[in-house]
Amino acid sequence: MKIGLVSYEFKNGEIEYNIEKIEKAIISANGNADLLCFGETFLQGFDSLSWKYETDKDVAITKDSAIMEKLKNLVKSIKLTLVSDILKEKKKRFILLL
Repeated sequence: MKIGLVSYEFKNGEIEYNIEKIEKAIISANGNADLLCFGETFLQGFDSLSWKYETDKDVAITKDSAIMEKLKNLVKSIKLTLVSDILKEKKKRFILLL
C-alpha cells in the first residue's frame, strides 16, 4: 500500500477552496498512492468555529451531506481512500469525526 501525506494550505471556513485542494491532491495521487492523509480539520479549518451554536451548526458536516458525497465520488472512480476529519454536530456539541 502506498500512503500519501498531504500538506497543503487550507483556509478557515472556506470549504469550497479546501475541496479544490483535496481535488488537486487526488489528481496528483492518481496511480501514485492508495491512501491520502490530510491534516486535522483540513476541510473546514482550525478556526472555523465561533463557539456560538447558531452559527457553528452551519459549519458542521454530516456523513450524507452534499460535500461528503462529492468527496466520495471523487475517490470512488480511482479507488483511492481519503483520511481526514470533519467537524460534526452531535447533540448541540461539535466533535471531530474521522
